[in-house]
Amino acid sequence: DGVAMAESMRDYLCRSRSRELPLTDLAPVVSHVAELLTPILQGTLGPGCPRLTLDLAPSFTHADPGEVHRAVTALVYNAARQCGPRNTITLRTRADARRACIEVEDDGPGLPEDVLRQAKAPFYTTLPGTLDGLGLAIADGVARVSDGSLSIRPGSQGGTRIIMALSLASQPNP
Repeated sequence: DGVAMAESMRDYLCRSRSRELPLTDLAPVVSHVAELLTPILQGTLGPGCPRLTLDLAPSFTHADPGEVHRAVTALVYNAARQCGPRNTITLRTRADARRACIEVEDDGPGLPEDVLRQAKAPFYTTLPGTLDGLGLAIADGVARVSDGSLSIRPGSQGGTRIIMALSLASQPNP
């Protein structure tokens, strides 16, 4: 339930601050989320479920890959529930001079400005009949553990764009 998930996230944040996080390439983590979620979304949402597309580049950070996986899964699932038939959800990984980023962008109806402002609050949801409202709060917590941030803004094609920016780590030598 939601309270157990919130307690689990609190425990994770406390543990993660006291240990060294492994070097993680975000691209394979995001690719694995897409591979796992595609059949689940098709089974849950039916033939009108959004299509997932990938635009992945190596992006290294120090983060727990399992927690990043959980965060991205929540972000994709949220986007899929907001989108309608024939929409697309694009998953991107990229690195700039300071950050390794994961972007989840959909071309659905988007979120009003007042919702964008409060969307990261635990248990806040816009979806009737759901009891969770933790996806964005979980992703925000995972980002913060890696000295990062989570931003939510309008997408480039309408819809919503969520950027999980984590601290950049050097790419390992081959």
